[in-house]
Amino acid sequence: MVQEKFASNYDLVIFDRDGVINFAPKGNARYILSVEELDLNELIINFILELQGTGVETCVATNQQCVGKRLISVDQLNRIHNAINIQISKAGGVPLDFFTCPHLIEEECECRKPKPGLLINAMSSFGVTPERSLFIGDQLSDKIAAESAALDFLYVENIDFR
Repeated sequence: MVQEKFASNYDLVIFDRDGVINFAPKGNARYILSVEELDLNELIINFILELQGTGVETCVATNQQCVGKRLISVDQLNRIHNAINIQISKAGGVPLDFFTCPHLIEEECECRKPKPGLLINAMSSFGVTPERSLFIGDQLSDKIAAESAALDFLYVENIDFR
């Protein structure tokens, strides 16, 4: 199965959130601002569960500028992340750690992708080297962050779930 291929190559798989774990916001919306707007990608949720079942650590690295723009609070963002973890837990999985950049683009912080800070923090938190880590995303900024942190990258649409 596909997860066995990943388990033999990686100790940690890091997922982007919007456009990967959950579908991107609908219409003209730029951000997921509530649990009600959250639409999880069941293929990815099942993939996470399968990876966890093989012993691979999983987590999320996500830019959430909506906090910096004061469209939602940190508490509201945590409710969205908790809703994701509730679904994973209900399905028998391990809740995900979320590494989040709440900063505005203009702040030029080190954690906002395409800079590698979130990925470096995630690997450090799990004690995993870049050689044994993979980042799955949907944007060029995700790929650039992975390259900058020296870990493998895979566009979500390139995962073969067969």
